Amino acid sequence: MSKPMKAYLKDCRRLFPFYDKREKEFFKRFENDILSACDDEDTISYASIVERFGTPKSVLESYINSCENDYLLRKMKVKVFVRRVFILLFIGISLIALLELHSIKQGEDQKIITEEEIVTYE
Repeated sequence: MSKPMKAYLKDCRRLFPFYDKREKEFFKRFENDILSACDDEDTISYASIVERFGTPKSVLESYINSCENDYLLRKMKVKVFVRRVFILLFIGISLIALLELHSIKQGEDQKIITEEEIVTYE
């Protein structure tokens, strides 16, 4: 596989908002189609691949148009849910770190007696 083919497939992959089992199968078939179509040419450019198969954006559009609406909506909901969970985890960890720093700072500011002197009178 030539560098322009790899770059084209990578650009197509980057545009997909999710990458699950169906998308992996689609990309395997798409990669095989590109390889079989470009076998007869020794050197192929990125522009000629785009001319034959369309821009990465048009590949994404055609894939989305071929999918069912329920499947797409379910995948988008999962993606939004995962993103929200990560944001909440980040905020929670940040708050815990700030509270720990605050308690450490308070501990340093307090005057803690660490030595004790015992005086005996005879």
